[in-house]
Amino acid sequence: MFWALAVLLFCACASKHEVTSQPLSVQFELPGVLKVKNAVDIANLIVKDESGQTVATAPTFGRTEFEVRFDWQVATKYKVFPNSGKPLSIAAPKQKPEFALRVHAPLGQNQYDYFFSSLKEAPAPSPIRIRADKGETVDILIEVEKLSGERPTVLNVSFKSTGKSDDGPNGNAPHDALLSSDINSENATLRFEFDKAIWQRRLSLKKGLSGDTAFIVLERNGQPFKVPVVVTQRDADASTVAVKNWEMPVDALGLYQPQRLPEQIAPPNPVWHKIGTFFNVQTEQVNFFEPFVYQRLDIENKQVYPLNLLLKSKVVDERTGKGVSWFSAPDFSMSKGPKKDEGILGYCQIPAQSRGNCVLPIYMKPDTPAGTYTRQIDVYPMGSSRRIKQMKKAFSVVRSNSLLSFWLVMIVVISLGWLGITIGFYRRLVNRFGVRLLVLISLLGAMQFCLEFGSRLASTALYAFLGPFNCLVGGLLSEVATYLIITSVLYLSPRVGTITLAGIISYLMGGILFGSFGLSDILFTGSTIAFREILLFSMRVTKMTPSSEYIPSIVPMMLALGIADAMSTFTSLTLHSVFYRLFFADWYIVLNVVVTGFFYTVIGVYWGRTLGRNLRKVHA
Repeated sequence: MFWALAVLLFCACASKHEVTSQPLSVQFELPGVLKVKNAVDIANLIVKDESGQTVATAPTFGRTEFEVRFDWQVATKYKVFPNSGKPLSIAAPKQKPEFALRVHAPLGQNQYDYFFSSLKEAPAPSPIRIRADKGETVDILIEVEKLSGERPTVLNVSFKSTGKSDDGPNGNAPHDALLSSDINSENATLRFEFDKAIWQRRLSLKKGLSGDTAFIVLERNGQPFKVPVVVTQRDADASTVAVKNWEMPVDALGLYQPQRLPEQIAPPNPVWHKIGTFFNVQTEQVNFFEPFVYQRLDIENKQVYPLNLLLKSKVVDERTGKGVSWFSAPDFSMSKGPKKDEGILGYCQIPAQSRGNCVLPIYMKPDTPAGTYTRQIDVYPMGSSRRIKQMKKAFSVVRSNSLLSFWLVMIVVISLGWLGITIGFYRRLVNRFGVRLLVLISLLGAMQFCLEFGSRLASTALYAFLGPFNCLVGGLLSEVATYLIITSVLYLSPRVGTITLAGIISYLMGGILFGSFGLSDILFTGSTIAFREILLFSMRVTKMTPSSEYIPSIVPMMLALGIADAMSTFTSLTLHSVFYRLFFADWYIVLNVVVTGFFYTVIGVYWGRTLGRNLRKVHA
């Protein structure tokens, strides 16, 4: 046993030792900034000068790359002390950088940074590589920032394509296979610290893409600084950019919404909204100036370099293929005149040989008609005019459900009818039972509440582990406990109105304990009691004036209460869908109605028969 444990510890240590990380890297790039990279397992950094005096401290907050800001001096040695490991010595450059050249090529991709104090002494820059196709249009952005210095500086920026030595009679003719035209040189005067000049151009690439080279030339006082730009054949296409998943609807974070049906949008029904307002139900408020739903794309980048993508999303008509104005984003601009609908733009950055996701909103106008539409997404490399993928997927807009609408109207009628009958015949109902039977019904109603409350607590705890399948376990506890008591009540008093009195007692106890009285209870609680009363009377389980020897039959009671609870379960799901817009999958509805609503109720009624008969004997 000891040797086995030793071998396991050795393997764990060996495997841990094999995982090597890059060493801590620090460098001076900007005035007053020390850039730190690869700060792994480091909580705090301390920077000291040659005399050992602390000049800066910086907590990492779990970051691996960050900036430490302090006024570092040229040609000075510093030591960086991490909280663990050996200190790192670094010497500041002899001159502070005067300029920063940043190039975005293509626009939206990772930028190239160049820092220098003198154009003459600047090191040879690393080339900029643009991947493109023949005839493609590429946007680039050139940014020059003044980092230090007091005097105004005049800079000249140009973009020149070059050719091979034998391209022209003089050997210096531009190579017209790369660009349709050169960017003319432009002057910019940077007057103060952190002043910037920006140039943005669109390059039209011609048919030759055989590694031709162009140069971005930054010139000051006749001294040029050339950054080579190499254009190579693009390898990003439909085969290297794969969409692994495309889900709708999701929330703004891209998380799946189980309460909404996939590939379906259900706008609020104004009739349902008015009914919910009448019963004081806080229905979901929809702001149509915000996205109604979201869609998420899981995209895989199979290339060996990071990729930035531009996604254009729009909804088109399934038959014509044209954009549908009902799904266009709200226009908050003040400009007048016709506007071209480009759809909704999304930006997605995916690491090399990895996956990323992009969440795009879907807007919808209030008067959008029901029907089938098509979502269309075009994928472009950022800064390029070349579309590498187009995807389409159908979805439906459902305005109302005839079954839910019919059931909702029936619930309202039955619940209000039950309430009216109960109020109108309350005194007569109570007088028919007598004090002794009323006390027993009240006690059993209170016991019903206690069992329901305890079983719901257990069901809620189990939901954390079982999720939507909690109805198979938690529903068994709640349904069996509830109908165990209801069956006992019916054996004591198989009279019309018994279920109503016991249900009112249980409801009042819950309302007093939790303070949750509301008009919507007429629909939730009233329909449940009304279903039980109607089915029990129609199957002759309860009677208006039963004899003292009458004992209800167990089979009709099981069927009546099973069907009543199945209808109550479907009613609860309907009310949650109508008022709170919590939609459920068909299998989940069937599972709740058949198993939890009917089958578990039948079990509870069967087990309650023995308890009910024994209580009847004691009562007699």
